[in-house]
Amino acid sequence: MQEARLEETETGLQPAGDGWFIVNVSEIGWARVGGGGTWCSFEAPSAPSPLLGIGVSAPATVRARS
Repeated sequence: MQEARLEETETGLQPAGDGWFIVNVSEIGWARVGGGGTWCSFEAPSAPSPLLGIGVSAPATVRARS
């Protein structure tokens, strides 16, 4: 497998195709989803991995019941 090219998007870096890559999480593209929090994806939209899917969520607010 070869190295994937990273391209700059409005929200940060995103892999432009299949392959491996190294990226700092602070530089990868993040998106806010209404009711779903903030997330990033480590896959290219054109090349989703059939073996592995990784997503990282930003820290959530913890709510305690009383």
